[in-house]
Amino acid sequence: LSQQIAEEEARLNKTLYDRITAYVKTYSEEKGLQAVFKYDFTSDMLYGNAGIDITDDVLKGLNEAYAKEDKTKADSTSIK
Repeated sequence: LSQQIAEEEARLNKTLYDRITAYVKTYSEEKGLQAVFKYDFTSDMLYGNAGIDITDDVLKGLNEAYAKEDKTKADSTSIK
């Protein structure tokens, strides 16, 4: 059972990672960014000026994309 849970967790993490990186790639292309760095205690980046932090924009865009996807799923499953 724990093996199945670990496999499901890995699958969900991969799906989440793929969705985030796809969105960040699109966002970067639209904004003309050359690179996007992860900034947390595990990254090699020691400092990042708040002016270059795109976290809020990325979260907003991901949430909007999810809301559209969720609405599309709800619309396709509703009885008409």
